[in-house]
Amino acid sequence: QEVEIRVINNGVQIPQEALLEIFDRFYRVESSRNSKTGGTGLGLAIVKGIILQHGGTVRATSDAALTTFIMTLPLKQSRGNRDEVD
Repeated sequence: QEVEIRVINNGVQIPQEALLEIFDRFYRVESSRNSKTGGTGLGLAIVKGIILQHGGTVRATSDAALTTFIMTLPLKQSRGNRDEVD
């Protein structure tokens, strides 16, 4: 079993050819952007790293109206309540 989390953004469309690269460190869709005009290119790389460390996947889709980030994480069965005392 797994859980899927979707984050939907109605901002600027991401070109199809950039959708795989946006999760790379320091990648910016617009090469004219810099840290003064917005972003360092690290945020989505950090998201990808965290999701992968938890055994999940992350991807994005984009069209003229919306960009959707889709994160999938496995559901692991709990080993009991951590608040319980033996």
